[in-house]
Amino acid sequence: YIDVSPLTSPLHVCSPVPSSGFLLFARWLLEMASRRSWLAPVAWAVLLAMTLIATAEKQSTFRHRQRLGEAPVLDIQFSASQQGLDAFVGIQGQQPWLTFPADTDVFVNGQWLTQSNGNIAFVRTEHNQTGTDKLGDYVETVHHWRLVASATNRQGSAQASIATSLRRYPAMPDVALLKFNNTGVPLQGTSLGNELPMAAFPSALLAQPPVDSLGYAFWQGLWPLPAVSANLTADTLNTRFKRKDGPILFTAPEHSVAAHITNANGGVTKDPLRSAPTSTDTRRYSLLLGPLSDPINTVFGSGANTSVNRIVFGPSGMLTSIPTGYVYDVVCVAGAGPTATTSRYGQLLQRLNGGPVRRLADPFVDKLSLWTDNGAYLFYTKQGASVLPPPEKALPSAIDALWQQGVPVAGLQLDGWWMNQTTSAPNAELFPGPWSSFLNSIHHRQQKQPSGPTSGDAQVNTATAAATTGPSVSLLLYKAFFSPAYDLFSRFDKVQSPKGCFYPSAHDAEAFYTVLFSSFKALGGDSFETDFMSDHLLPTPALANTTAGLPMYLRGLATAGHTAGLPMQWCMPTTGIVLFASGLPAVTNARASVDYACEGPQDMDVGWFPNYMIGVAGHVFWAADVPPSKDVTWTRAHEAGVPVSCGSAHDNPNHALDLALAVLSTGPVGLGDGINLTNASAARAAAAADGTILKPSKPLTAIDSLFVPKATSGVLPLVGFLPLTRDGDCRAARPCSPAVHQTHTELSGAETAWHYLVSLMVASFVPVEADLYPPLESVPYLYREHRWTQCPNGSRPVLEGPAATCLRTVGVDTSGRHALPDVSSGPSRLDADGAVAWQLFALTPLLPLPQSSRLSDGKQQGWYFLGEPDKLVGVSSQRFSDVSVVAAPLPHQQRHQHASQQAPTSCVRWHMRSGTGEAVRIATLTPSGTYLETSHEACEHTWCSVCE
Repeated sequence: YIDVSPLTSPLHVCSPVPSSGFLLFARWLLEMASRRSWLAPVAWAVLLAMTLIATAEKQSTFRHRQRLGEAPVLDIQFSASQQGLDAFVGIQGQQPWLTFPADTDVFVNGQWLTQSNGNIAFVRTEHNQTGTDKLGDYVETVHHWRLVASATNRQGSAQASIATSLRRYPAMPDVALLKFNNTGVPLQGTSLGNELPMAAFPSALLAQPPVDSLGYAFWQGLWPLPAVSANLTADTLNTRFKRKDGPILFTAPEHSVAAHITNANGGVTKDPLRSAPTSTDTRRYSLLLGPLSDPINTVFGSGANTSVNRIVFGPSGMLTSIPTGYVYDVVCVAGAGPTATTSRYGQLLQRLNGGPVRRLADPFVDKLSLWTDNGAYLFYTKQGASVLPPPEKALPSAIDALWQQGVPVAGLQLDGWWMNQTTSAPNAELFPGPWSSFLNSIHHRQQKQPSGPTSGDAQVNTATAAATTGPSVSLLLYKAFFSPAYDLFSRFDKVQSPKGCFYPSAHDAEAFYTVLFSSFKALGGDSFETDFMSDHLLPTPALANTTAGLPMYLRGLATAGHTAGLPMQWCMPTTGIVLFASGLPAVTNARASVDYACEGPQDMDVGWFPNYMIGVAGHVFWAADVPPSKDVTWTRAHEAGVPVSCGSAHDNPNHALDLALAVLSTGPVGLGDGINLTNASAARAAAAADGTILKPSKPLTAIDSLFVPKATSGVLPLVGFLPLTRDGDCRAARPCSPAVHQTHTELSGAETAWHYLVSLMVASFVPVEADLYPPLESVPYLYREHRWTQCPNGSRPVLEGPAATCLRTVGVDTSGRHALPDVSSGPSRLDADGAVAWQLFALTPLLPLPQSSRLSDGKQQGWYFLGEPDKLVGVSSQRFSDVSVVAAPLPHQQRHQHASQQAPTSCVRWHMRSGTGEAVRIATLTPSGTYLETSHEACEHTWCSVCE
C-alpha cells in the first residue's frame, strides 16, 4: 500500500505554511539573533516580511484552487505477486471505486499472455523509487514481469519483459500516474487487426459495486461524440464505434436521504459511496482515467482477451510491434466534480508540454468569416457548381454584400472543391481566369458602403452608396488527402488509407507539407484545414502499425504549418487527436461537432448526433486548450435556391441557436448563407465592427449536473441525466438530449466573472452553485435571458417578482448560497418554428463600491456592468481588457458620463478595444438602481466611465 502524500486534507495544499527552505533560513536567522542581540530587530523584520510574502503567494494559490473546488485525495493500492496485480483506485475516505483484475494481459506473437495462464511471471518489486518528471517530484513503485520465452521472440539471451508502475506526486495528492514500459526485447506479432487495446494496463472491473452506480462519460466516433450515462458495461464499450481514445470520467451519483438509482437492468441499488448520505451533502466527486504521453496510440475498450466485464487501457491493436523502451501511461485524477477534474487533466497536459502553448494567431478563430463547405449555401460540388454562379465572381460579391450590410467578414474558407486533384493549383473549371485576379478581387476589391444603417433583412441601396477600397480578406485553403498521381509524390513517399486515398509517409510528412504550404502561401493562403482524420487517416496501416507513425505524421504536419506561419483546423478528429494537438501551436482549433450539412428538422432521419451537441465535447477541448469549432452556420431558417444537401433541400430552424453556440464555443464563426441572404442584425450580434468575434474566456462546457446520476428512474436522455421535456422521446430519429452548458468571461480589475448559461430541450431545472465555473463569489448577481425585452434607458427596473421583465436578481437560499433561477428551455423540446427550444442566460456580478463611497440609504452597494446589450456575449475579453469601480471624482483626462445632475460619488470605468469611429453601446445599472445605456469610443488607452 502506497501513501506518499504528507497532506491529510486538500485544504493543506494551499494553506499558508512556509516551505522547508524558508523554515531553515528562519531558524538560522533566529540562532544568529540569539548570539548577537543587535541582530534581533533585523531578523524579526526579515522574518515578518518573508512570512507576509509567503502567505500572499499561498493565499493566491489557494484562491486559484478554490475556484475549482477542493480536490479530494486519491487512494490507491498497488501491489503484485505471482498471482498478478492486487490494486484498486478510489477517493480517500470512500469505498474503492475501481478494482483492477489480477491479469495484465499482453498480446504477443498472436497469443494472449496473462499471469493466470502462467506465461507472465512476477520478477520483483522496487519500492519508493524517487525522481522528477515533467509533472514534478514523484515516488514510484515498479513491478517487473517476465514474458515466458516460448511465447515471445528472443534475440540471443535477451528476454522479453515489461514493467508496470505507479507514480504518486507528494505535491499533487489528487494525481497518480500508471505506466507500462517494454523493458525487454521488441515485442512482435502484437496486431489484433483492429483498434482494441493489445495490452491491459490499467484495467478495471465493471458491473459490480460501486462502479455500477457511477455515472460515466467518454467521447467516441468520427468526432468526439459524447456518451454519458450510468453503469458502464463491456457491452456499452463494444457498441457503434470500435476505436475509443481519450479519457473516461466517472462521477458519483447524487447524494440524498433516499440515495437510490435504477440501474440498466432495472434493479435498485443503494448509494455505495456513502454509509449515511444526507440531503445537505452537495459535494461532488469525479475520477478520470486518461492517456497522457501518447494519446494517439493509447486506446480503451472492453478488452479482447476474455469475457470479463471490464474496461481496459492499452496500445492500439493496429500496432504490429512494440519497440524496446516504449512507454505509455494513463493518469488518474480525482476532482470535485467533472469540470474541476477535466480542468486538472488539462493542467497536467500543459505541464507535459512545458506550459501553456502559445498558438499561432488565426484570423478564422478571431474574426467572422464566410465558408463554402458542405453545410454552406455556396458549396461547389457537381450539383452546386451546376446551379450556383461561378465562384471567382460569386465569392467576392458575397463578401462585398456582407460588408455593405455591416457584417465585416475577415476571412473566406475554400473547401475541397477549390483545388486541382493532382497539384496545388486551383480547379481550372471553377476558376478559369487568372488566380491573381480572384485574389485581387478579395484583397483589394471595390466595395460599396451603405449610405445609412440597414436592418437585418434590408438590402443596400447601391445607387447611393459610396465606393471605397475594402480591407483584405484572409483565405483558408482546405486539403484533406491526396490522389496517387499528386505531383509531390514524385519527391516524397506515399502511403495508402483503407479508404483509397493517399498521404505522405510519416518520415516525409514534415518535408511534404513544408513544400505544400509554401505553395499555399504563394496562392494567398493564410490558414489551412485538414479533414477526415478519424476515418481516413487513423486507420492507414503504414502510419498506424508503428508507435512512431501517427505521432510523427501529425507532428510533421503541424511543424510545417508552424514554420510557414499557417494556422490550421483539424477536422473530424478523435479525442486522442485533440489531446495530441494540445502541444502543437499551429493547431488553432478542431471540430467538436458533426457537419452542419445535415442540420435540419428534428424528424430528419439522420444517424448523426445533432450539430448543436458541443458542450460535453467542450470539456475535452478545454482540457487540451484547443478551441472547438461548431462548423458553419446559417443566420436564417430558409434560404431559397440552396443546392441539395443530405439527399434533399432543407431549412435550418436552429439558425439562432447555431450562431449563439458558435460564438460561445470560442472557435470560428463561419457564416454559410447565400449571397444577400444573411440576417445582418443577427450576424452583427456576434462581433465588433471590425469583425472581431466577441466571445467568452473559455469554451462552452456542460454543467456538472449533466454528468451526475440522479435518484430517479424512468427514461434517460441520449446523453446525461438532465430532465426531459414532456414530449421528450428518445426514440425519435433526432434523439433528444437535454443539456445546460456554461462559460464565463474574466476581466482584469474585477474579482469575479460574468457567467453565461445555455439550456437546450430541458424541462424545469435549477442549477446549483457547483455547476458554475469559476464558483460564484459572495456578491449579488443579476440575470437576464438574451431575448427578454431591454430595460428602458434611464428607468429604474423592478428586479424581483412578476414585474421583473428585463433584469432579475439571483436570490439567496436559507443556507446563504445563491439560488439560481430555473433555466428550463420550455415545456416542449421544440419551439413554434420547429427549432430546438433554448435559452441564453447572462449572470452579471455586483462590482462593490469602494469603502469611501458606500451608501447608507439601503441602495445597492455597487455597480452592475452589463456590457453591450446588443451582443450575444455582452462582456467579452475581446472587447474589454479591464473594469473596476472607483470613488469619484475621476482625474480630468478620463472620459466619463454622469448618471445624474448631483455630484457623483462613484464611477465604473473600463478600457476597451474598438474600431476607428466605432461607437460602443454600454449598459450599466447604477448604485441607485438606474438602468443606463451610454455610447463610448476610443477607450483602449484612456479610461471610459459612467459616474453617479
